[in-house]
Amino acid sequence: MKYEFLFIDLDDTIYDFQASAKISLDKASEDMGLPKEKRNYTLYSTINQKLWDDYSLGKTTKEKLVVDRFEEYFNAIGFINVSAVDFGKRYEKYLSETAMILENSDEILKSLKNKGIKIYIITNGIEKVQRKKIKICGIDKICDGIFISDEIGYTKPDKRFFEYILRELPFVDKKRSLIVGDNLLSDIGLGINAGVDTCYLNRTDKKIKGEFSPTYEIFSLKELLNLI
Repeated sequence: MKYEFLFIDLDDTIYDFQASAKISLDKASEDMGLPKEKRNYTLYSTINQKLWDDYSLGKTTKEKLVVDRFEEYFNAIGFINVSAVDFGKRYEKYLSETAMILENSDEILKSLKNKGIKIYIITNGIEKVQRKKIKICGIDKICDGIFISDEIGYTKPDKRFFEYILRELPFVDKKRSLIVGDNLLSDIGLGINAGVDTCYLNRTDKKIKGEFSPTYEIFSLKELLNLI
């Protein structure tokens, strides 16, 4: 067994964030009176991802992100008579209550755990939302630890995120560790910055940029079973 410690992303790696976010956005929109003809999840998703990338790079704060994403979205669709703060609270509530696992990822993680691999969730996200999602999905019963940017004070890909983990888990050997995720910037970037092997989960066959070259590339999470 080449790797003993698995550090795996949550959203769009284990948890179906896109499907959950669309459901949550629709529910919040209904609550706040946003007409169906004005709703545009693709536009919101683009705005949201850009701001999360900015957050990963330290260009914005979580407090600004959770408001700015809806202000930008509402301005873009011409729906301005609503509070972005109130809308965001409803959205986060629904998001935290929606449990949607990708491609039997819970069973895949159980199989890896049965091989003796230590599994840790690493995620950039809002603590109360991520913790609740993980619990509802039952992932908390499988993994050996959870590290959330909102709790530890650093975001992926900042190497201090992984340095924090090493302080909390002094028995971890970086050479026996693997970081797995679907985001080249935050997940693969973290591994590169921290000097840890990486595995890019490329479900959408996205072109890999040179500066984010992973150690491995897989197209389905189940490929981990043969990789580790």
